[in-house]
Amino acid sequence: MLVMPIIFLLPGHREEAGMGNFGVAFAGGYLGMAPLFALNLLQYSQQWQAADVFRVAPMPGPAPLCAGARQAVTCFLTLPLVLGFALIVWCLHGETTNLALLLPGLITLPIFTLVPHLGGRSVPFSRAGEEAKSTRRGLDFFVVMLLSVSLSFLTTWSWDAGWFWWLLAGEVAVAATAYAIMRVSLASMRWPSMD
Repeated sequence: MLVMPIIFLLPGHREEAGMGNFGVAFAGGYLGMAPLFALNLLQYSQQWQAADVFRVAPMPGPAPLCAGARQAVTCFLTLPLVLGFALIVWCLHGETTNLALLLPGLITLPIFTLVPHLGGRSVPFSRAGEEAKSTRRGLDFFVVMLLSVSLSFLTTWSWDAGWFWWLLAGEVAVAATAYAIMRVSLASMRWPSMD
């Protein structure tokens, strides 16, 4: 999954394809896919029935469990990935100005980490492994990939046109609003009935 943005970052591939700064923007936009993918995978387990113990714990809903999963994925997967992409960009391009092209992808990270938990989904280890093959998961990733690629094109265009910082300001406003709404929705979730 992570090979594609690294290929776009390689200098030879960029110059042949005429990609310019798109490779860096694509790597930034692609960052949101990693936590989304990991959080979706963490919900499946061979012992999924043991997840009923979560309902016995003094928690009104799955929000604390989902928050713990998000923090673990952010700390152990997303943060090293961000640092790795930044190091690759800095080493291959030799400029720190190109690192700014990673910012639009970084701004979307908190939203992409909340998406799997909406509607009470993605409680860690709470679903049977057979459900992992559903077509719904493929559709979710297709939509997120489309958003990531669209954000990459928009980032590259705004960088070349000179209104990149305006894009960032607008994205921060939209992302902060969406994040606040999603957090309230997640906090208000309760455990569904066991009947």
